[in-house]
Amino acid sequence: MLVSIITVTRNDFDGLNKTLDSLKQINHTFQSYFEHIIVDGLSSDQTIPYLNNYIKSTVLKTTFISERDNGIYDAMNKGVSASKGIYCFFLNSGDIIDNDVDFNNLLEVLKLNLSESIVAGIALNVKVSNEHTSYLVESRAVKKWRLRMPTVHQGIIYKTLYLFNNKYDDSLRICSDFKSVVVALDQNLFFKNVNAQFTILTFGGISSQKPFLLLSESLSIVLKSSLNIFYKLTSCSFIIVNVFLFQIYFRFRSFIKKIGL
Repeated sequence: MLVSIITVTRNDFDGLNKTLDSLKQINHTFQSYFEHIIVDGLSSDQTIPYLNNYIKSTVLKTTFISERDNGIYDAMNKGVSASKGIYCFFLNSGDIIDNDVDFNNLLEVLKLNLSESIVAGIALNVKVSNEHTSYLVESRAVKKWRLRMPTVHQGIIYKTLYLFNNKYDDSLRICSDFKSVVVALDQNLFFKNVNAQFTILTFGGISSQKPFLLLSESLSIVLKSSLNIFYKLTSCSFIIVNVFLFQIYFRFRSFIKKIGL
């Protein structure tokens, strides 16, 4: 069993170093189970010369791609195309592997939960944090009448073949990961939610900062799907309410951070 870790980066040298440093905990016992694919969008900082040296010394098998792309989802598709793993997940620049991960348990979770043909991937819990605060996003079941992400994208371990056959839509700016979930359900596949934690990501991504873009892309994805009208209406209502509630939550946490509580 081989798991591909895909890291997309561009001009984020400090964030990339955090990510690479977190991979050091994959010791020699587990290195044969993982590969690392780094997709760089022609960074203009010190990323490229650094990575050219890094891949000569890293113990984990690493592939480095640096070329112009059409945005993050195009870069993610390149990472999937270069993957040799049966399974893959995205650990993008600035995101890290939790230092409390039990890799024996993680590999067992993959074996137990990804063997079914109707499973597109598994959803794990994800800690979202920064220097001031953190919270846990727990994985959850996704139904056709209540479409949502089964967890934060960095918490989904996909079957690589699913993403190879259903590439990310690079015409979307922030919701192509959500579209991949909707497409799976359209194909009568599902994501199995598992009560385990693997990754940590930085609080305050683009979907938090651009709620109207998040809302418009999400609703468009649902309305253009092949789901019946009942599922479309219930899911659209669910999305509107949840985007509104999350914005309240996000802005409250940002306010708490600003006043230093």
